[in-house]
Amino acid sequence: DSGAAEGILYFIMPYVEGGTLRDLLNREGMLPLEEALRIGKEITEALSHAHSMDVVHRDIKPANILLRDGHALVADFGIAKAVEESAGTTLTQTGTVIGTPAYLSPEQAGGQAKLDSRSDLYSLGCVFHEMLGGEPPFTGPTTQSILAKHLNETSPSLATVRPDLSPGVVLLVRKLLSKVPADRYQSATELLRVLEDPKVLEKGPPPPFLHRVLPWPWARRIAQVAILAGSAVLANKFFDFWPPLHRGILDPNKVVVFPLGDRGGGGLNGANASLAIIMALEHAEPLRPLDAWDRLSPPQKENIDLLDPGRAREIALAWGAGHYMTGAVTRRGDSLGVSLNLYATGPDSLVASESEPGSLADFPGDGPGMDQALSQLGIGTTIALLPALIDPGRRIDLSTLTDRDPEAIVQWIYGEREYRLSHFETALEFYEDALVEDSLLAPAAAKAGQAATCVKDWDRGRDLLELALRNPQSLTLRHRQLARGLLFFTNAEPDSAAFHIRAALETDPDWSEAWMALGEVYHHFFPRDLVVDSTDAANFRRAAELDPAFHPPLIHLAEAAIRNGEVVEAARYLRRLSDGLANPVTLGRLRLSHRCVDQGLDEASWEAAAQLDPLNVLSAGLGLAAGGKQPACAKAAFRAVLQSSSTAGNIRWGAYRGLQGILVAEGRYEEALSLLDEALGEGHGTAQYYLGLDVIAGAPWEDRALEVETTVRERYGDTFEGLRPEPLWYLGVWLAWTSDREGTLAVHRALLNAEARGDLEAGSLARALEGDLRLISGDTIEAIRAYSEVLPRGNQIALEWSVSSPLPIRHLRLAELLLATKQPDEAIRVASFFDHVEPVVFLPFLRRSLQIRLEAARILGSSRVQEYEQRLSKLGVDDRSL
Repeated sequence: DSGAAEGILYFIMPYVEGGTLRDLLNREGMLPLEEALRIGKEITEALSHAHSMDVVHRDIKPANILLRDGHALVADFGIAKAVEESAGTTLTQTGTVIGTPAYLSPEQAGGQAKLDSRSDLYSLGCVFHEMLGGEPPFTGPTTQSILAKHLNETSPSLATVRPDLSPGVVLLVRKLLSKVPADRYQSATELLRVLEDPKVLEKGPPPPFLHRVLPWPWARRIAQVAILAGSAVLANKFFDFWPPLHRGILDPNKVVVFPLGDRGGGGLNGANASLAIIMALEHAEPLRPLDAWDRLSPPQKENIDLLDPGRAREIALAWGAGHYMTGAVTRRGDSLGVSLNLYATGPDSLVASESEPGSLADFPGDGPGMDQALSQLGIGTTIALLPALIDPGRRIDLSTLTDRDPEAIVQWIYGEREYRLSHFETALEFYEDALVEDSLLAPAAAKAGQAATCVKDWDRGRDLLELALRNPQSLTLRHRQLARGLLFFTNAEPDSAAFHIRAALETDPDWSEAWMALGEVYHHFFPRDLVVDSTDAANFRRAAELDPAFHPPLIHLAEAAIRNGEVVEAARYLRRLSDGLANPVTLGRLRLSHRCVDQGLDEASWEAAAQLDPLNVLSAGLGLAAGGKQPACAKAAFRAVLQSSSTAGNIRWGAYRGLQGILVAEGRYEEALSLLDEALGEGHGTAQYYLGLDVIAGAPWEDRALEVETTVRERYGDTFEGLRPEPLWYLGVWLAWTSDREGTLAVHRALLNAEARGDLEAGSLARALEGDLRLISGDTIEAIRAYSEVLPRGNQIALEWSVSSPLPIRHLRLAELLLATKQPDEAIRVASFFDHVEPVVFLPFLRRSLQIRLEAARILGSSRVQEYEQRLSKLGVDDRSL
């Protein structure tokens, strides 16, 4: 019942005696299968009723399942929906996540605004998993780590912990836990039918491959009998005959494209035709082309005719692709031709063949003309094959390719080839050449924008992505979503960028370029669900697994492996990059870093490299210095840059900052101070701000930092009006460290005044100082709240090189407070921000951040104690007595 009494609204709920499912699981751990299925069915019935009333629960978890006489009742229905409605759009704009981390759907974890009933079904899958397996599918030390797993990791199979479960039950839970809503049960009513049908439950919900990969009724029956009978012999015999069943589900929309052979003996290279075919398939949704190049042996790359049909099918099977495509190019005089064969991977049968004839006379110039001709013929042949791949009644618009200038298409293809090899500058030139020929070629503009972000030309990237999105009808849905995400990326809006890129991944979960882009967001920025050194790496690994021929993620993975001292794994990545003709400058930098970590210092090699390319050596040093993981090699790189006669002033300042930061982290204060004075002597005025930051990090030169404060006060007075935001923030955190509340308030006011004049950076820094003000006042709880509400914001350059935008003092103070208030897991999460690979200003704080993590790990009894001890030891610190 509900109503109002004396102006106060109320509603009455029944009192339920008997506890919750949470209480039962705490006592029992795993539940018997029959009990778990009965409770799950009752929860599903409640959800079915609620969803029929357009109510999405949003917080299905054991604590919200009440048990009365052993029967389940779902509590708190509609509360989250009411909250959303009352908050309007503010809820989603601020990225607020409603729900409990261990039971959140990927949509909730990613901050998606509109949730439907399938989100509740995912949460129910988590509950099922805990009832049957003893714990939720994803756990972790922090909220952020759990959210990252919901978004990125495959749920563990229940068959591992409960081998007694039937395949049907295992598949039911797996389907509920699908990352993409479209792959789950589409309603609670559908799930209820499965739970109520014992026959369906025994054999499990029909997996997609039973009707896609096994088209013949007799084959389906053999497979089902083998599985249901539990006969290892029968199952193995069937698997020998039918490999896809134990290799994974075959997706009929995935098409592996092999390089085209030269059948006419005309010395033709079918690479451009193959790329044109891939591009045509990319724009024929829902098809997903896969480039087979990197799966070939070196001899097969030299001569594709050495690839036998059996091996081609094996490659397609390993990729889970329902189809694969082979073909050839021919030339006789001016006559050209492209022929393609489309195969179904499962039964290994030829589905269709098409050929497209043409004449070289229609295209000027033997080299460019040949490329244009083969590209056009490749696209035309692919279009002729589409009815065999897509429902003939479905309209496919490929005017983006067919109605465009042929020269523009060829330049676009050249750009694609270079981009995939990580030759980003060259790729960008080709993409822009394509746009000169045809400014409406939106896909080329989108890829040009992506290439520009890879060379950190953010303004150029933004302009190109905006150009692409002016013609959205020329982009497929997933390409539009990715372009929007990348545009937010260039605008330094990481949460919005991640949201749109995840939307692209919902459209195509196996799109390596989108996984790569998502990894870049976490690599460069600080989204709210960031788990440093984990989230970006998981995305890069996923991109590399999905498309081994795609080089950009391999570069990041190689850098991380080198930094972590995983020299064998790093060597594998380097071989793959070398075999694929990766950018020689990038490859040289990685090899030099790898050799230093693997074999020890070689100062002569660093010096020689710095003489040739000091910026590349500076980049190597920064990569090695991140997290303080390879300090010796990092210092060698920085010193080589400083000693090189070809080093420009801004590159020298970068080397000064990197080397000085590592020296402070190592406690080598005298050498670090000497280096700062040297930088000041060369005119690098920003070096003075490091004096105070280094003191906060543990350096013993407080008198020098006080001199800087005095100089600023003499010039700007006690109101500090006219001082730029970055030195204002520095002065604010310094005054807060000295407990000067009035001075800190004055800085805070000056920053707010600057914000009122239109300086958004000043406003962000003012809010960061509010935690310091609360701390000076002794209000620990409010200080934690204030610090927690701000995250580093700014463009990519600011986050890498600014002393203020990465907010180092915020992370340090918040981690210290969390540790002091007995929140060790959160203290570790926040202190781990200092391992982020981008901000150079983090380096001086590494020692203190590792000390915080070590103390927190000891409180938790964590296995990471040894890791933190080893990392501190590498910095020359023995903290076993901490």
